[in-house]
Amino acid sequence: MMWLIQEKYSRLPKENRDEEVLDNEIARPRRFNKSWTTIHLTLISIYTTVFLVVLFRVPQAAWSQKKYSPAESAARYERKTFQGGINYTSNYRGYSRPELEEAWHKIIQHTNVRVSANDLRKINRTSIRLQEGSGDYLVSLDVFHQLHCLKYVRDVIQFGTNETERLPEHLDHCLDSIRQLIMCKADVSLMTFDWREGYRKPWPNFEVAHDCRNFEEIDEWASRHHVDMFEEGMIVHPTLGNPFPADEHGHTDMSGLIPGLTMGGIITPPVV
Repeated sequence: MMWLIQEKYSRLPKENRDEEVLDNEIARPRRFNKSWTTIHLTLISIYTTVFLVVLFRVPQAAWSQKKYSPAESAARYERKTFQGGINYTSNYRGYSRPELEEAWHKIIQHTNVRVSANDLRKINRTSIRLQEGSGDYLVSLDVFHQLHCLKYVRDVIQFGTNETERLPEHLDHCLDSIRQLIMCKADVSLMTFDWREGYRKPWPNFEVAHDCRNFEEIDEWASRHHVDMFEEGMIVHPTLGNPFPADEHGHTDMSGLIPGLTMGGIITPPVV
């Protein structure tokens, strides 16, 4: 009879044989079935947890690799509370006066700095080579461009401008640069609200704590690497020569410049 049983099973299609074997395995009692089930469930939980952690952390880890800048060595973070009250006063607020104009000038005077060829390779960019023999290249820290744009908008509001032809596009450029920066940083610090006596609407508390880079230390780095691009022979156009030739009175030709940007941010109206 054994051969009959063997013959019977040998004629099962492959998929049926697999199901038969599976049924027999399930039906067969196992002493450690409960223990193995527990172990398998535990392993599945561990694998699932690890997978989810990797899934959600890898993108964040990838973005934790900051874009290279040689000035990053000067970046130190600190907690600062913004002073934004309506009646708060500082050298950067209010109408034009000598100390205000000096304060704005000082924070954008180191716009142009030098970096090495190796620094540029790390960001996969090229720039204008300085011609004084150092082999360095002309760049600007973008923070100074952003400050220039903010100052430009302020100056136009307060003083107007004689830049009538380029005013709309220059203002649009600066306003949109500031917009992109704010959205890029997307500060999620919490601004709270208070009730003010005699005022029925919620009043925002503008004294908000932020995690900031120490601007003074970055500005100090920029001052050590500062380049006076108007110095004779510092930069030379490969075919047109000196980009800032002097006129018959010895004054540097500034025509065609974006005011404030290439001049180290100097776009200061007359002090009144």
